[in-house]
Amino acid sequence: MRDDNRTLPDNAVRCINCHGHADNAASFAPPLTSQYLLSDTRRRGGPPSRYDLGSFCRVLNVGVDPTGIVLKKAMPQYTFSDTECAALWSFVTAR
Repeated sequence: MRDDNRTLPDNAVRCINCHGHADNAASFAPPLTSQYLLSDTRRRGGPPSRYDLGSFCRVLNVGVDPTGIVLKKAMPQYTFSDTECAALWSFVTAR
């Protein structure tokens, strides 16, 4: 997590733990679907924005969204390579 170099166990950092509910009201975080990621949407009080590959990888690796807003510390940070991040982007935007 941001500002904390401890490694979390694998089961703690599964995306579905927070992003996985069909009923978004029951989710801790927004859905990881193409509809949400690719639509102009207000996120965290910022202006409408949408994700692309670059901003998706940035939010995962650095914790900053497409408008420059820093995510809460509850969102784990990852160290994905460009190839790994592109594969994950392809997976979530195909849904």
